[in-house]
Amino acid sequence: RVEVIQEPQAATSISVDVTSYCLSDRPDEIILECVGADNSYVWYAIDFSGIPLGNTKTLTISAPSVTTNYLVRSETSCGNSDPLSITVTVYSNPVASFNVNNVCENKNAVFYNTSSVVDGVLNSWYWDFGDGTTSGLKSPNHAFTQYGTQTISLLVTSNHDCSASTIINMEIYDNPTAGFDFTTACLGQQTEFTNTSSAPVSAINIYDWEIEGDHYTTENVSHVFSTTGNFNVDLNIETEHGCVSSMSHQITVNPLPNVAFDFYNPCRSNVVELTNNSTPSGVGGSPLSSYLWDFHNGETSDEFELTYIYPAAGIYDVDLTVTDDNGCSQTHIEDQV
Repeated sequence: RVEVIQEPQAATSISVDVTSYCLSDRPDEIILECVGADNSYVWYAIDFSGIPLGNTKTLTISAPSVTTNYLVRSETSCGNSDPLSITVTVYSNPVASFNVNNVCENKNAVFYNTSSVVDGVLNSWYWDFGDGTTSGLKSPNHAFTQYGTQTISLLVTSNHDCSASTIINMEIYDNPTAGFDFTTACLGQQTEFTNTSSAPVSAINIYDWEIEGDHYTTENVSHVFSTTGNFNVDLNIETEHGCVSSMSHQITVNPLPNVAFDFYNPCRSNVVELTNNSTPSGVGGSPLSSYLWDFHNGETSDEFELTYIYPAAGIYDVDLTVTDDNGCSQTHIEDQV
C-alpha cells in the first residue's frame, strides 16, 4: 500500500489584529491569523532560523517591543510551502525636553525646545505655562505676570501620533518698585534723598542715583545743587535676581532769601536797635515767613525787628536767620555788636 501526501499548500492570506502602535501604547498581546487549505502552518519571527512561534492558523503571542516581521508557511514531510509575511510596526516614543531660564515678572521667558524622536518627525507641541495660558508653538516666548514658582509642561507628538511629556519648575522673580522722598531743595545747601524702594520678596542690592550728572550708589543720598532751576533726579534699582525698576522726580532748586540787618548801639551801651533789611530772593521770590535772632547769650527772638537790651555788658555776635515760604533759610552774622 502506498500513501500519497499532498504537497504543502501556501496560506492564501495573513493578518494581525494590530499592525502598528507606539511603544508606550504597546498591547499585551497580538493575534496572528492565516487562511489556507493545510493544517500544518508554522509561524516564525524575522526569519526561519529561529524557534517556531506556534503551529496553529490563529496564534496569540506577546506584542513585540520593536518592529517585527512575522512569517507563516505550511511544513510537511514533502517540504515547505512558500511563506507569507506581515510586519508589526512599533514606533519609538519621542523624548520631550526643553530649557528655560528663570525670569523677572513681566519679562519674556524663552522656551528652547530640545525634544526629539527617532521614528518620524515631531509635528505637534502643546505648552501649559501653569498660569492659565498655553501655546502650540515649537519654541515660544511667554511673560508671567506674577512672581513665584511656575510648573511648565510640554507635550510633544510625532507624525505617528506618538506622544511624550515633561515638566519643569521655574522661578518667576518679583519686581521691585523704585521710590524716594526728598527734602526742600535750596541752593548751596544739602538736599536729602531718602530711598523708599521695596520688593515683595527679593533683596535690593544695587542703587544708581543720577543728580545733576553725578552718580551715587548708596541707598540714601545727600546732594548740594550748584544752581537754581528744575532738575530731574533719577533712581534706578536692581534686586539680587537682576529685576529692575526706576523712578524720576523733577526737583525745583530754590534760591535763598537775602538776609541783612543794621544795628545801632549808641555809646556802646547794652541797648541795641536791630533793623531787619531782609528781602525775598529776586523779583517774585518766595515771601519771607520766619525770623530767628540769636544774641549769643542764650536768648533768641522770632520778631521781625526789635530793640534788644543785653542783660550784661560785653561784646556779642548777633545772628539773623530768615526762612521763606519754600523752606529755604539763610543766616547773616554781625560780629562784636
